[in-house]
Amino acid sequence: MAEYVKAKLQEARESLEAAEAELREAKSKVEVRGAAERAWGAAAQATDAPIYALKGRKPPSRFERRKALRGPEEAEAVGRLGPGDRHMARCKPPRGAFYEGVVDREEVRPELEKARRCVEDVEGASRP
Repeated sequence: MAEYVKAKLQEARESLEAAEAELREAKSKVEVRGAAERAWGAAAQATDAPIYALKGRKPPSRFERRKALRGPEEAEAVGRLGPGDRHMARCKPPRGAFYEGVVDREEVRPELEKARRCVEDVEGASRP
C-alpha cells in the first residue's frame, strides 16, 4: 500500500512539473488549457494518495473521491489540509477553460501554485 501512495505522489509531482513547463512554453490557448488540466490532475493524484492509504483502493469517480475525502477531513490533521475543497477548487479552472472557452494565462498561473501547495502538503502529511 505504501508503494502505491508513494507512486501516486510521484505522479502528482510529475504532472505538476509538466503543467508548469507547459504553461511557461505555451503559445496557444490550447496549451494554456492543457497546463490547467495537468495541474488539476496533479491535485487529483495527490488527493487519491491519502484515500488509498485509508481505504486501500483508488476512488473510481470524482463523486467517490469527494465522498471518500469527507471522512478524513474530520480528522484534525487532515482537515487542516482541506483536501476535498482543494480538489474541487483545482477542478474549476480547467473545466471553465474547456466548457466556457475561457483561457487566461494569468488565471491559470496562481492555480498551478495552489496545486503545487496541495501536492507538497499531502507529501508532507504522508511522511512518517
